[in-house]
Amino acid sequence: MCPVYYNNKLVAIAYGGGIATEAHTVPQEIIERYNIPLMPQRKLQRIGELLVQTMALVNFDLNVVENIGAEKTEADLNVFNGILSRREAEVAMLICQGLSNKQIAEQLFISEKTIKTHVSNILSKLDIKDRMQLILEYCRIVPNA
Repeated sequence: MCPVYYNNKLVAIAYGGGIATEAHTVPQEIIERYNIPLMPQRKLQRIGELLVQTMALVNFDLNVVENIGAEKTEADLNVFNGILSRREAEVAMLICQGLSNKQIAEQLFISEKTIKTHVSNILSKLDIKDRMQLILEYCRIVPNA
């Protein structure tokens, strides 16, 4: 997950890598290793402006998204009570904290393949298509998460 900021305000969370401008300070090795595209500053600024306008059109609550990385409590596991198993709820919480499948597997001491199965089950049970929708759904249900 990649937070997208515009004018020092979080406007979205993108699933994927990142972008560097011509004035970047990212080491060349990192740019090459992670295939980070370079973009003119003005074009990136325009994308940010359009993103802000788009979020305003869909009445997107930025305050909810700003708290995604916050620590979740035991009570938060009950968010999907009756829908997800306890382990699926744990995986969903960790996804909402921005962890990758590998990081989740390491934290829960289970295989990455098992995490992929849990993610697939979570998406199916909640009738959503991807991790981003999970994050948005979780934040909608638990606005203070």
